[in-house]
Amino acid sequence: MELVRDKRVKDAYMNSTLQNMFDRGELRKDHPLQRKPDQWNKNDKDGLIVTVIRQEDVDSIKLCEQLETSGVVLWVIDGLQRLTVLSSYKNGAFKIGNHVEMPVVSYQRVKKDEKGRLMKDEYGSFVYETIEYDLRGKGYRDLPVELKERFDNYKIDVVKHLDCSDEEIGYHIRRYNKQKSMNASQNAVTYMDNIAREVKRISRNNRFLKDYGTYSEKERSNGTIERIIMESVMCMFHLDKWRKQSKKMGSFLNEYSTKEEFEKLDENLHRLEKICEEDMNSIFTSKDSFIWFTLFHRFTSLNLEDEKFARFLSAFQSGLCRKKIAGETFYEIGRTGSTKDKAVIIKKLEYLETLMLSFLQIPRKRKE
Repeated sequence: MELVRDKRVKDAYMNSTLQNMFDRGELRKDHPLQRKPDQWNKNDKDGLIVTVIRQEDVDSIKLCEQLETSGVVLWVIDGLQRLTVLSSYKNGAFKIGNHVEMPVVSYQRVKKDEKGRLMKDEYGSFVYETIEYDLRGKGYRDLPVELKERFDNYKIDVVKHLDCSDEEIGYHIRRYNKQKSMNASQNAVTYMDNIAREVKRISRNNRFLKDYGTYSEKERSNGTIERIIMESVMCMFHLDKWRKQSKKMGSFLNEYSTKEEFEKLDENLHRLEKICEEDMNSIFTSKDSFIWFTLFHRFTSLNLEDEKFARFLSAFQSGLCRKKIAGETFYEIGRTGSTKDKAVIIKKLEYLETLMLSFLQIPRKRKE
């Protein structure tokens, strides 16, 4: 049995120390297996700088030590983007943009009088004041000395793998890169701190989303179900403010949606669960589920038995879907554009509602 020796050491370095090592080439950023630096977009860069200045935590930097004939080489195998962004900000390559989150930071300093002298009280103690500072539009050189010191002295955790072979370095690079970042759907939920609990509650507990529909196992685990819940609430209650991007939708719902709206969606899904047969599953896809959930929400205002909606679904599957309204069937709408465009969504709902009311023999009310 081979004895596995732990060749890791953990330490913490000041940001300025790592930057100096980086600039001097003591930390190598050019391993042939490593991806190139400067992969991040502007929002990611701004977010990291604000995180450091606010003294919040960031992921550790991973290094591989390799013993070569020329000396000891330290390869950066995870965290290259972070080090590159910190270095470029320090060297004036960019300023923090106007759309960064949590842009205002506070710090304490000693008050000064009109002549610039440090102020003391009657007991000889310094008099302090708290400063609120807006980071938007600020480069490193623009920062007050107190915030420059925060940036420079920020402690970054470092994990170093000692005495690595080429094979081990490749293994560690692959291992760290397997730890995927959040996709758009998962990331959107992080912008919903006010109502994310409701999204998770429905996705975990609602049987309709678990047992019905054509959602794959991957879609059930990669945030797709959470995205459908968000889209449904947005479409049911805030269609006029529809946001196509998941992140923007999450931010909007976080500010304007209510717990009651999610409870209504949950209630409607329980009602659908009672009336839907297994052969109706093909209707509820990851692409169109929110459209059908919105249609059922509108149906509930008619005060009819839910079984009538089930009969409409059955008829739709049996051929009613091929009926053309304004020259198109349901599945022809939006085929040349994005299915998440507001105009396409409205058109699909108009089609389905017209078809449903005609099937139920209910005259459609004219719009004022």
